[in-house]
Amino acid sequence: MACDKITAILRIAKDAGSTAEVSVHGDTVIWHDSNPLGITEEQIAAKQAVLTVEQDRNLNRQKEYGNWQSQLDEIFHNIDDWKTRVQAIKDKYPKS
Repeated sequence: MACDKITAILRIAKDAGSTAEVSVHGDTVIWHDSNPLGITEEQIAAKQAVLTVEQDRNLNRQKEYGNWQSQLDEIFHNIDDWKTRVQAIKDKYPKS
């Protein structure tokens, strides 16, 4: 799942301890605050790539973990097996 431009811009601003007032129409970014951080298209594309990897990793983890009801049942019956299974998923899809 690809990350959209607005999400990438807002994350760049947040990482810089700031905010951004922006909208996107098609491929055109409209800055409502005159882009005080000077965020470039290259920075946006790079952040989109990073966030897409994070989103894909999180979705893959969620699919393999299963729903919370099944996990609670597994924990109740054998917490050690659950810990081993969850750690294997975390190892398969590590955080950057």
